[in-house]
Amino acid sequence: MINQGWKVQITNSTAMPVSGVMTITGGTIVVTGVQITGGSVSVTGSTVGVTGGVSVTGGTIAVTGSTVGVTGGVSITGGAMSVTGSTVSITGNVDVLQGLAIPQHDYISLTYSGSSLTGVVYKDGGAGGSTVANLALTYSGSNLTSVTKS
Repeated sequence: MINQGWKVQITNSTAMPVSGVMTITGGTIVVTGVQITGGSVSVTGSTVGVTGGVSVTGGTIAVTGSTVGVTGGVSITGGAMSVTGSTVSITGNVDVLQGLAIPQHDYISLTYSGSSLTGVVYKDGGAGGSTVANLALTYSGSNLTSVTKS
């Protein structure tokens, strides 16, 4: 917890991981990289500067009455960010992935059974790149019945 009057600067070559709860109240914090996985960050009446971006996976960020500046973009996957009465400025991409959203990719391969599309593979880095998502399509007869992302 960072309380009023505190000024904290965290500089790291990798992201600052938050898996529990981080609360900032009335303080100033400067961070290089924040990675939230299943945790939460609550910012109230504070000034926060983040360089290197914010990544949220299954966690939350709540900002109330604060000023937050982020350079390097924000990525939210299965998490949430709420902002109330605050100023949040972001330089870089803002990616929010929910549901069947597919992450950044530059290659798609398709699999068929007969004339039915049964699979889609999304990759980043071309045909030999890293797989970022798969879709499995299921049919009953000739009717598409489900799409599952993995």
